[in-house]
Amino acid sequence: MSGNETQQNPTLQPLSEDEVNPHQDLESEGVTPQKSRFRRFLVPAIIGLVLLGGVGWIVFSRILMPLMMFSQMKPQATRVQLGNPKTSTIEDSSDYPANLDSRQSITLQPRVAGQVSAIYVKAGDRVEAGQPILQIDAAEQRAQVASRTAAVETAAAEIDSAQADVDNAIDNLKSLQARRASAQANVQLNQREYERYQRLYKEGAESQQILDQKLNAIQTAQATLQQVDADIRAQQSAIARAKSQVVRNRRVLQQAQANVSEGQAQLGYYTINAPFTGTVGDIPVKEGDFVNTSTQMLTLTQNRQFEVQIAIP
Repeated sequence: MSGNETQQNPTLQPLSEDEVNPHQDLESEGVTPQKSRFRRFLVPAIIGLVLLGGVGWIVFSRILMPLMMFSQMKPQATRVQLGNPKTSTIEDSSDYPANLDSRQSITLQPRVAGQVSAIYVKAGDRVEAGQPILQIDAAEQRAQVASRTAAVETAAAEIDSAQADVDNAIDNLKSLQARRASAQANVQLNQREYERYQRLYKEGAESQQILDQKLNAIQTAQATLQQVDADIRAQQSAIARAKSQVVRNRRVLQQAQANVSEGQAQLGYYTINAPFTGTVGDIPVKEGDFVNTSTQMLTLTQNRQFEVQIAIP
């Protein structure tokens, strides 16, 4: 390397002898590289063996040795004293909370809406089954029942009128049937007269004019018979219509009677009766209050027979 290159790269210095031969000092001290590595691993190995031996001793002394001693031990017999059994009474008692409930206890609610007009009982009173307890104003319902009752009477009257029309139509039919019998007899009579005069005309005993009169009489009698037959058919149709009207009026009557029955049943709901014998409890409503089907009016409890409910674990 030239002197110029040396000046341009001052970092490139020549190595000393110690750096060229790093093992020179160790060799001078009499220690080889293999011995140095052995010393580095010797101390950790000794420490690991000591720890392993300590753990093994603890496991042996604390676990294995007691197990070996326990397995070699024999159970020692225990001496007991024998005696004859004796009988005696053992008393055991426990306390449990209990509830005393009535077998029948209800809150009465109305089935109709209206204004409370009367309360016949007070809290604590004893009532019998079916006894009136409370009254709801039923004036409107009674008026409705009266109107429906009037509708029943009207329907019954219309049935009577329709039945009278049927009877009258039947009488007219009978009269027409009698007229038909007479008209039919008249046709037959005129027919025989015409045949007799026709023979006399052929014999020269009667004129053509008389024969034409007899023929006209037959035609008139036949026309009368046909008219009577038409009247009979019309009367039969009238009878059928009258009978149909009777049937319709009877259905109207049945519906009106059903409406009356429904109204009377509803009328019974305005009086609140006791469903069973018991004692009246709280009465939250007062006279004049408006109630509906969700209003709680009073409580009724049967307090002669009770049930005890005990929760035993």
